[in-house]
Amino acid sequence: MTCQRTEHPPVTEHPPVTEHPPVTEQPDTYAELTRRNLGIISRHQQQALRRATVLVAGCGSIGGAAVQPLARLGVQRFLLAEPGSYELNNLNRQQAGVQDIGRNKAEVAADHVLEINPEAEVRVFADGVTADCVDELTSPARSSSTGST
Repeated sequence: MTCQRTEHPPVTEHPPVTEHPPVTEQPDTYAELTRRNLGIISRHQQQALRRATVLVAGCGSIGGAAVQPLARLGVQRFLLAEPGSYELNNLNRQQAGVQDIGRNKAEVAADHVLEINPEAEVRVFADGVTADCVDELTSPARSSSTGST
């Protein structure tokens, strides 16, 4: 089995991997989105967030709660891995509503990121972290540790 990619928006059947291409808007959208971060984080830190690729393995309670603040801080690239779908009993503690019942949690998190920043790049791995895609999920970390981008 290999990790397959399909395009967003989500369909009735959730594919193992979905690419969320960036939406091009105004050239200064990122600057405006993150303008009020200055004073909390430095320009250097803001640029590091902009260049970062963040893997969220598990988009339920903790991972799901982390995705939106990371998008608001200016992370531009997300890898979201989660095999589970929302159930009614998740709604009291996770980032979802009744309209999300039955949807893959990573797909919902991807929608939230793109609602905040339509220029973000989001890839969804709807089978979660598997032996087939672990290298693809962790390659950005290996690249950054060797000094590559």
